[in-house]
Order: sequence, then structure tokens, then C-alpha cells
Amino acid sequence: MKIVMMGPQGSGKGTQAKMLSQRLHIPHISTGDLLRDIARGENDFGSRVRKIIDAGMLVDDGTMLEIVRNRLARDDCKQGFILDGYPRTLKQVHDLEKTTTVNAVLVVTISENETIRRLRGRQTCKLCGAVYGHDMKEKRTGICDACGGTLYVRDDEHDEAIRKRLHLYEQNTKPVVAYYKQKHLVEEIDGERQPDVIFHDICRRLDF
Repeated sequence: MKIVMMGPQGSGKGTQAKMLSQRLHIPHISTGDLLRDIARGENDFGSRVRKIIDAGMLVDDGTMLEIVRNRLARDDCKQGFILDGYPRTLKQVHDLEKTTTVNAVLVVTISENETIRRLRGRQTCKLCGAVYGHDMKEKRTGICDACGGTLYVRDDEHDEAIRKRLHLYEQNTKPVVAYYKQKHLVEEIDGERQPDVIFHDICRRLDF
């Protein structure tokens, strides 16, 4: 299976991608995690990505394609993968098609009000970027379970900033979803349910 996961921040798509990864024994590839890992690298490419991130800019399509292509070339992707966070634009869709095919596109949907409710209390680890929120709570208050880093609330996770990000997400991804719908690849998933109910629904739709 070669799956693309889509959905606004706070939709729970990352949680579902991880569960699918365990069920199907294929890697969950989060482009956000990839970028953070690369930016920590002590090499020219890591330095290049780090400068883009530190400047608050989006990584350009050419760099993203290089990153995704290198990741998909690894042995653990031979049986499939779950892409989370890519492609986000039609340009990236067409770039991806030059590298591989996609079997299914899962679009997790939640309302704007629910997105705001979930993101309000969300915390991010300063060291590894792990996210804790409504469906994932840390064991020790303010401390990341994965690496022991300090958790904090991002400056851009107040209501107005969240609405702006949602608008940008809708603007960019609507053409992507429409394109994949034409190819009959899209399954729209109601994300305002319990994670295990959502996962059961996904498994039923993908017939496994």
C-alpha cells in the first residue's frame, strides 16, 4: 500500500498514520519529522534546510522532492509507505507522480471549531518536535515522553493564527483533493470520533 494522509493540523492524521504503519508494517513518513531530523544534521544539506526553517519560510518544492525521493528509496519502503504532510500542492502531486504511484488518499476532516479546540491546548517538544494534545498526553507534566525535552505552546497556536493556517491549508489542498478524487483515490474520514473508531473505519474502507 502506498498511502497519502491528508488533514488539517489537529485532525489526528498523524495518530492514524502511526496506527496504520503498525498494522501494515510499512513506514509512516512525516515530512515534518524528516525536516527536523535533516535540520539537525551537521552537513551542507542539513545547514540549507535549517536556514530555511529558521527564517520561518516554507521549504521549496525542489528541496522537498529531494527529501521525499531519498526517503522513499530506502529498503523499508519497498512494500509501501504512508506519506504524512506531502504532497501539499498540485506541483508537489505532479513531482511525486514522477517518483512513485499512490494507491489511496485518506483525507481526515474536522470542523474549524474542533480544530481550534484541539490546538488551543497543544504542546510541542523543544528538542524532538513531538506533539501532545487531546489524543496524546505526556506522562510527566511539561516533559516529553520520547526525549525528556521541555514542552511549550507555540506562538502561532492562538485562535486567529489557527484560522489563518486553516485557510491556507484549504486553499492549497482543495485542488490536491480534487485531483485525487478524479483518480478515484480519495476516502474522506470523519475525524471527530474516537481514534479507535476512526481506525476501524479506515481499515474497512481499505479492505484489510
